[in-house]
Amino acid sequence: MEIRLALLKLKMSPELSANPMKSLDLAPTAKALATYLLQVVVSYCSKNGEKIKELARSAGVSQHTIYHWKKKFGDMTVNEAKRYKAIEAENAKLKKIVADLTLDNMMLKEVNSKKW
Repeated sequence: MEIRLALLKLKMSPELSANPMKSLDLAPTAKALATYLLQVVVSYCSKNGEKIKELARSAGVSQHTIYHWKKKFGDMTVNEAKRYKAIEAENAKLKKIVADLTLDNMMLKEVNSKKW
């Protein structure tokens, strides 16, 4: 339930409603909320004694979401999870750069292969 409330606050944040495409440069309150959400997710993943059904009910999410979180954030601490998220974002940027450079390279090879 607390995750749904936090997401609702994030969606209703005036900083994000003014510019919803500005997801990478979140406002300080939105960054704090995202950090809080990550802490909540990691805390739910570390609860080993409880049943998945009870965890899902208390978090206000589906059982599949809990399984997904456990698979992704299993035994991580909050700092490790933050680092993991940062590495994922950096990896996505690098993949885009490689795709652009590969496309440019193929285009230049095609132009260079023609006889003038």
